[in-house]
Amino acid sequence: MCLVSVCMICYNQEDYIEQAIKGIIEQVTSFEFEFIIANDASIDNTHNIILQATKMLPSHVKLKYYNHSQNLGLIPNAIFALKQCTGKYISFCEGDDYWIDSQKLENQINFLESHPEYNLITGAVRRFNQNSKLFIEPIRINDYDFTYKDMIVRNHCISCTTTFRNYIKYDVGFKLFEERGIDSQIWIRALGKNGKGKYLGQITAVYRKHEGGASTKMHNSTNTFEKKWPLQNEK
Repeated sequence: MCLVSVCMICYNQEDYIEQAIKGIIEQVTSFEFEFIIANDASIDNTHNIILQATKMLPSHVKLKYYNHSQNLGLIPNAIFALKQCTGKYISFCEGDDYWIDSQKLENQINFLESHPEYNLITGAVRRFNQNSKLFIEPIRINDYDFTYKDMIVRNHCISCTTTFRNYIKYDVGFKLFEERGIDSQIWIRALGKNGKGKYLGQITAVYRKHEGGASTKMHNSTNTFEKKWPLQNEK
């Protein structure tokens, strides 16, 4: 079992996937981590770009690449990818977002290792609107804690900057429901009844907003409470 699994799902992201992969393999860590990529039978050049971008990996990055022959769909592919994660922790990044802090993984894992009362850590993102080509900075707020009860009201996490303790490998019947946002389901279960989540205000990733992307689909499926009351740290 490795310490960390970095999980990436993608579909038809030839314009973005190289940058997403680069942000992960350039992580500076004191530990090895496995990098799971689940390509959902992309019909563009995503597969070839993945092969090229992962041809020369640092020794501390262990690749597990799955190129599906048939399209599974967003939720089944996410479930598949998460079930391949053997690490003590899972860090998530879709193929259209990217990390901009080379210490992101090291810092988040160090925090979780030294604070067993926390099951999840997340943080601020810089949003990028693919249509307008403009970045939107987060509204800086103080670090804070949250629980599963807070997550039920609204989503406090953006997936590309979230790392959590891997409960999925112990959950034989793990599944996700379409009625609620995919990512918020994962975070609520990761927090559990007694665990805490930590939000840190520093920016570690860019969340790319564009129609048709995995990130957009994941967050467009959130419930009405989450749409009405946006994240505290975002404009």
